Amino acid sequence: MDRGRRPARTLEHRPAPPRPAACRRSARPYQREGFAWLAMLFDQGLGGVLADDMGLGKTVQTLALIAHAREQSPSAPPFLVVAPASVPPVWRREAERFAPGRACGCSRAPPPPAAAPPRRTSRAWTWW
Repeated sequence: MDRGRRPARTLEHRPAPPRPAACRRSARPYQREGFAWLAMLFDQGLGGVLADDMGLGKTVQTLALIAHAREQSPSAPPFLVVAPASVPPVWRREAERFAPGRACGCSRAPPPPAAAPPRRTSRAWTWW
């Protein structure tokens, strides 16, 4: 750990980060815990994935992390969120409610070239 960061242990050994000033809504206890975990990883220079059932607030937790990161480094480059085409409108709406005033842009990937190999599809995944 030569970047001046303390080794990560568990959340119990670390005080919970304050709610970012840009966040206007309060979070549920499990969302605060998820945000604390993401903030701990971010502060250690690590990444992580929130994987739970739909509707439990992963968007809110991630927006809180982005606001936390912006408070620490306002001039840092933008965050990139890769998601299915149905998700950006939800993110934009949540960003407007949870962190108003933050810039939120959406971009779509171009369609694959005509010479792309045919798609093979299974029940759960599509790959090229």
